[in-house]
This record gives sequence, C-alpha cells and structure tokens, in this order.
Amino acid sequence: YNGRGERVGGVDRIILGPDNRQYLVVGEGGFLGIGRDRAAFPIERFWVQGDRLVIRGVTQDDIENIDDLSNVDGFQRVGANDRANLRILQ
Repeated sequence: YNGRGERVGGVDRIILGPDNRQYLVVGEGGFLGIGRDRAAFPIERFWVQGDRLVIRGVTQDDIENIDDLSNVDGFQRVGANDRANLRILQ
C-alpha cells in the first residue's frame, strides 16, 4: 500500500543488491506470473502499519512504468533464514 491507502502491488521477494542492501521486489498485474511488472525498492522505504506494508510516494502506475527487474545483474535472492527488519508505524 502507499501512504494514501491505495494498493500498489504485492511483495514478490526480498533481494540483496550489489550495494549489499536489502530490497523488496513489488509486483503488480499480470496473469499467473506472465506480464507482471516488478520494481525493487530499498527496504528502508517501507514500514508496517497494522496489517499493511506501506511505502510512501509510490503508485500502481509507478510500478508499471519502472523497468522490470527480473534480469538485473548483481542482485541475488536473500537466504531463506536471513532477516529483514521493517519499521512499525503506530
């Protein structure tokens, strides 16, 4: 969700960038994974508010218009036992 309460997509995975920072890959649209738009954002841009994961300043159109990250070199999946820390907004 964004700061206005609009659903912008779902988290597909967590990846580790070439800068050694964690990124959340947000996906939107598509059918059975085909044609899905994906964009990666630094984990620091997200927080938890109630039962929602929120990122400020992003719309569904932004996700659709950002280059797809499925073939980006230098990114790797985070291990199954690695942790991702998110801020909680109360």
